[in-house]
Amino acid sequence: EKNQPQYLEHAVLAALAGQGDLQLEPVGSKRQGVPGVQILATIEHRTLVEEVLLMVHRVHHDINNLAWLARRPMWRPSMPRPGRTGGWKMMDGGEGSPDSLPPAPPPPPPKPEPPPEEPDTNYANMKKLVSDLESKIQHVLKGGGEKARERHLSRGKLLPRDRIGHLLDPGSAFLELSQLAGHELYGKEEVPAGGIITGIGQVSGVECVIVANDPTVKGGSYYPITVKKHLRAQEVARQNRLPCIYLVDSGGANLPRQDAVFPDRDHFGRIFYNQATLSSQNIPQVAVVLGSCTAGGAYVPAMADESIIVQKQGTIFLGGPPLSGVTDHYAQDDEHALHLARRVVARLNRPVQPATPAFSEPLYPADEIYGIVGGNLKRNFDIREVIARVVDGSELDEFKAMYGETLVCCFASIHGRTVGILGNNGVLFSESAVKGAHFIQLCCQRGIPLLFLQNITGFMVGREAEAGGIAKHGAKLVTAVACARVPKITLIVGGSYGAGNYGMCGRAYDPRFLFMWPNSRISVMGGEQAANVLDQIQREQRQREGRDWTEAESRALREPVLAKYEQEGHPYYSSARLWDDGILDPQQTRSVLALALSAAANSPTEATRFGVFRINHHLRHKRAFNTCSPTSLRQNPPAQPLRPPDWLAESDRLSAVLDQWRRSLPPPPPRPPTLSPTLPELRARLCRLRDLLNEARSALLQAAASLTSPADEAALARLRAELDAERRWLTAPGLLAGARRKLRQRAKLRRLHRQRRERRAEALADVEAALAVADAGDDAALTAEPAQPASVESERQASSALSPRRRQLRRLAADRLAALSDLLPAARELRRLRYGGPLRPQLQQRSAPKAKRTRPTGQRRRGGSKSFDAS
Repeated sequence: EKNQPQYLEHAVLAALAGQGDLQLEPVGSKRQGVPGVQILATIEHRTLVEEVLLMVHRVHHDINNLAWLARRPMWRPSMPRPGRTGGWKMMDGGEGSPDSLPPAPPPPPPKPEPPPEEPDTNYANMKKLVSDLESKIQHVLKGGGEKARERHLSRGKLLPRDRIGHLLDPGSAFLELSQLAGHELYGKEEVPAGGIITGIGQVSGVECVIVANDPTVKGGSYYPITVKKHLRAQEVARQNRLPCIYLVDSGGANLPRQDAVFPDRDHFGRIFYNQATLSSQNIPQVAVVLGSCTAGGAYVPAMADESIIVQKQGTIFLGGPPLSGVTDHYAQDDEHALHLARRVVARLNRPVQPATPAFSEPLYPADEIYGIVGGNLKRNFDIREVIARVVDGSELDEFKAMYGETLVCCFASIHGRTVGILGNNGVLFSESAVKGAHFIQLCCQRGIPLLFLQNITGFMVGREAEAGGIAKHGAKLVTAVACARVPKITLIVGGSYGAGNYGMCGRAYDPRFLFMWPNSRISVMGGEQAANVLDQIQREQRQREGRDWTEAESRALREPVLAKYEQEGHPYYSSARLWDDGILDPQQTRSVLALALSAAANSPTEATRFGVFRINHHLRHKRAFNTCSPTSLRQNPPAQPLRPPDWLAESDRLSAVLDQWRRSLPPPPPRPPTLSPTLPELRARLCRLRDLLNEARSALLQAAASLTSPADEAALARLRAELDAERRWLTAPGLLAGARRKLRQRAKLRRLHRQRRERRAEALADVEAALAVADAGDDAALTAEPAQPASVESERQASSALSPRRRQLRRLAADRLAALSDLLPAARELRRLRYGGPLRPQLQQRSAPKAKRTRPTGQRRRGGSKSFDAS
């Protein structure tokens, strides 16, 4: 056949059922072989060819992750399944028809199937839970009772849910939030829906948050749960940037419970604070006064951007006569007021949302979820079975399918909107947490909303898990969930216990919406686990006191705990306190998630900035560090000096790893004492000591056989340990090197001392020679006989006779002084080496020349070797 997409669709679906091989032959190309049914088709449209090839490629390479893995009989037996009972019927005849082909190879063996009666049991149990949920919702829809409804209608007013119906666009859906708020919260005093109706609906083509007081419930007064629900609706509007429409018909705060309504941060006054801040963020606020609006409630229309009031029914006053000029539009009745509200919204000039792209429905009916999940949380199920009945075309692209298999991460579409899904298939291991953090980072980078499907008992615990870093890896997942700024939606399809609630985006992690199924449970731990823990504590306390803990006492303790946890973990208990945004019939999950994703699309996606992720080392790093720990080294000292492992040289975190390895090294051995012998003597001494120790150790080992006393054996073991320690010290590779270095330093110092002594001896000899020459000349001149007084001419002749000798002495003294000046730096260096300081420190500190000392004539300075006077 030619250009028949329906024929190709049947062929691909038959391929999914595993009925043979598929071959396509596009025009102008060679015949291509791909898995599926043998089909010969002439296709002119390249787009269609690529689409079919892509579908079959997904069948071939990712078979376990597509929706048709759900062929296990978890549905009702009466429903036919493709490929099981009859399958798809192909065209008969023709060269390319399946009938003319050889039989396909047998499919792989199916997974173990549950007992045949189990699907029916699951279906019945879930159907019972859904019926109970529907009965409670129907009771909530009636409002405050027949008398209150009749009194309200007698005044010419519309019921609150009829008002919302007139306000919404015809045929559009309304996502009501927290229908069971206040359920059995105040004992016998019923507050259906918390006395207020909140939800998201489309008004004049614009998605809006609608808050409608229900005057049939206690006159529309605000209970504590009413305030909480009103604030939650404003939070949804802020997160998704949706306009707010308030249908006001309230008597204000509930006076008997004023302490839980009025004074605190998140009480009644926060409503008006939110109105002001939402308006400042360009989120429109529209109020329609349809009845009484007294006390603090009068601020709702007064603080709105635009207000509408109904003639003869709407009243606005704080505590006295009605105020004038508060509202902006005047309506004749409820229908007129709601029509004016629609016109106001139509003129908000909001950006038009793009049309929803085309999408296909899931391949499997939604009510099959009843048989897949059931009401027993102890029974495991594959979360992919649920995903296949929620996403478009039952198609999903799984991320890291074979890693961290207890957390399923995949990309899919719901009503044409791409979403990243994280679903639990068991407890969270380290690999699952790392995988989830990686997937969340990808979705944040691409701006893809996140959908969390919770069925989690918590993170894996135990010695092996703790050693593997479960706390650190779990913190990565929690950090990623907390910091992600893309829209997050959470659906609890089973259990939600302990830290698993945090890692899968519980209420504390700010999801845009959080819904539950009627079979789900939420608590810090299961009731049975809590009872076991308390029972164990009491049993151990009795044992310490020397008393018995009987079975009757254990039963009396466990039963109230089990009942308490069953009540407080129930979805009705949770929804009554607004821990979630509503309990869903599993069949309605797809439509509710589509509405939630559509509302979330109104707000721009913020950039995500993650906190610090604690980086872990590989497990083999940990094993290497354990072998190098100080405790291990003390118990098993290495025979050779420690060095880093070979794999560290190739590590991309070499510096950090080396630092950690160095910190794990034992303290260095004590430094050897100062060695005075020469190097040959030291070497000979060490060799002799080593030989002696070896001989002594051998002798002791030989004598060990003759020792029979435990004390002798202990003394021998202690002596052997001391000898081994001494030998290890003496045979240390650094010992001889240190000795050589020390000896080289000593030899250098000896050479310097010898040179210093030689230079000083030469300097002293030169000085003594100069002084001897000078003294000899002076003595000869002074001891000569005095001449008799003569004339002036004779004295002049005597003086001229001595002058050549004096001139010679002066020249000799100048030469010696120059020689001493040349030797002065060497003397200073010798002084520094010997005493650690300059030759004469006082000369460096002198800043100005001292006054010259005078001596009597004929007296000369002694000790010429220490100072020399040129004069």
